[in-house]
Amino acid sequence: RWPLWRLLASISQELTAGQAALPDGAEVLTKPPDSLPLAPSAEDSDLYLSIIVQCRNDNYGGNMLVRLNRMLATATYMLQAAGVPAEILIVEWNPPPNSPPIAEAIERASGTSVETVPIRVIR
Repeated sequence: RWPLWRLLASISQELTAGQAALPDGAEVLTKPPDSLPLAPSAEDSDLYLSIIVQCRNDNYGGNMLVRLNRMLATATYMLQAAGVPAEILIVEWNPPPNSPPIAEAIERASGTSVETVPIRVIR
């Protein structure tokens, strides 16, 4: 099975075990209360999402730049499609001297707007 399903099953087991250990009348909150909105409303105009990613252009784990660019493309497409005002901050830590800086190695997916979802690199 896919590892995510094992993780979710583990979390479910922990919640069930925790629920059994609670005093009478107490409960573990496993979903948001019905009173909380699940999506931002028009009144939440000050909503702004910042996604912070730290990385290093050293090919750790293999195909690091490919994985980073795929994540950036997916995130920018999803945020733009959802109309969520957001930014992506990439923190490049301890860059190797023989590798190009992340700012030069990342690619913006076609069809995404710099104004809608800016990508900034902090070095």
